[in-house]
Amino acid sequence: MHLKSLTNFRHSVADQFFNSFWMELIGARADQFVRVYVTYEALASLDPRQIRDREGAWQTFNCYLALIERSASVKFIANGPDEKTYQGQPTLLLMDMDLRTNRR
Repeated sequence: MHLKSLTNFRHSVADQFFNSFWMELIGARADQFVRVYVTYEALASLDPRQIRDREGAWQTFNCYLALIERSASVKFIANGPDEKTYQGQPTLLLMDMDLRTNRR
C-alpha cells in the first residue's frame, strides 16, 4: 500500500505547528485516506531563508510538494500510520529527518 496525492485537498489546515493535508491510501479498502502533517521545523529545514510564519510555511510547502508527498508515501510504506487518528482516518507526521531522507 502506498499514498497518492489528492490535488483538491492539498491546502487544508495551517496550524501553529504544522501544515496538514489529505492523501489517498492506494491498495486498501475503498475511500481510505491518511491525514499527513508536516511540521514547521521540517518545512524550515527545506528552505532556511523562508520567513517562519504561516505564509512562509505554505510557500515552502507548495515549492516542495513533490518531496513532501514522496516522503509521506515512503514513511507510510516503511512504518505504517501513526497511532493517532483524525476524523477516524489514520495520520502520519513528517519531520525534518523524513524530508532529508528523501531529498534528491
